Amino acid sequence: MGEEPLGRVDEVGWVAEVLPELISREAERVARRFSRVKGEVLRIREELLRRSSPPRLRRVGEASLRLCAVAVDTSFTSPPIELTGGKLGIVFRAAVSFGTCRSTRVMDHSALVKFIEGEESRVSVISKIVERSYVLEMLRRKEEGVEDFDLVIIDGDLVPRIPPGLIVRASGEGGLPSLYRGLIELSAKVFKLAAKTGTSLAGVLKRTYGRDIPVLLGVLDLKVSDKALATYMLKQGEWIDLGNYELVIMSLRRAASSCSGCGEGVKQRLRWLRNISSYIKAVPEVELAIYKPVTPTYFSIATKTEVMLAGGISKEDLVTFLATITSQNGVPYPVDVVDRLSGIRREVMLVAQQQLYLNLAKLLGDEVLAMSIAGLTNPEKMWSIGFRR
Repeated sequence: MGEEPLGRVDEVGWVAEVLPELISREAERVARRFSRVKGEVLRIREELLRRSSPPRLRRVGEASLRLCAVAVDTSFTSPPIELTGGKLGIVFRAAVSFGTCRSTRVMDHSALVKFIEGEESRVSVISKIVERSYVLEMLRRKEEGVEDFDLVIIDGDLVPRIPPGLIVRASGEGGLPSLYRGLIELSAKVFKLAAKTGTSLAGVLKRTYGRDIPVLLGVLDLKVSDKALATYMLKQGEWIDLGNYELVIMSLRRAASSCSGCGEGVKQRLRWLRNISSYIKAVPEVELAIYKPVTPTYFSIATKTEVMLAGGISKEDLVTFLATITSQNGVPYPVDVVDRLSGIRREVMLVAQQQLYLNLAKLLGDEVLAMSIAGLTNPEKMWSIGFRR
């Protein structure tokens, strides 16, 4: 009996038939989980409103603070371009000035290309190093009197997230641990020079699933992220003062000692904060807040931020400033701008791969060897980096 030829799969038809049932089943599971916590979330809102110390819920103040802010962002190829001989990582960096600065302008728009043989996660760490290097450079220029600004806004975390174990590796070890050590040292210098020059720092946490609110309130069985909680409970122009990391560390210690079934998440966060605080002394003083901006956002999302206060700026004033300039995308407007400027298009990846091949062929005098290094290891994905069909 001969084999029947494979028919062409109608992908759209198959998805249209199968997906609704799968989504419906998953929606029921998620709804069961969140319907149980709905009443608890509303009770938490009332408690936060009654409190006079962090964590507490407040209205943003009048937008009276006028600042010169510098926003910085980096983007990187994730995953890197997979070549036969290694991986090609590309990092784009952008910075803009905003507000009361002498001029509102693009201050930086640069790139870094790195050929990697090893963990592809190195590109994300290199991207953070490139970002912190620029912030440190700008702070030095301010110290020298060349630049003048009040605030640096970073698209992402202010306190670097280091995976458990990597932060305590020997400094002489190469590879990923060495890169993380470099990131920690750069971050420590940024915090120190920011305090010295009277410059506030803010990190806008777009993808955050931390649960500081349940930990701070001792409601450890509430398995909902801060961002989801705040998005549901906050009204436009409201914010939650979460205190600082010193308060979070104290609350995590209590949670870890009193709750045997809290899971690994509490212990990991406590371990990370203890370790990073031993390398960056300013971490316990970093303040946390989550707010809903004055202008409604897409999906009504709340925005979580880490801030280091300096130059006489209060936490309430800084949160009000951020909430006032936050766009419909749920991030401060200058962060929106640098996010667009630093985006890496497919055409850029194609140019990088082709240029690497051409340069290697010229330098090695051997086109076959050059292709053996710079050719795509998975040709099925060649269209995803800009090759035309």
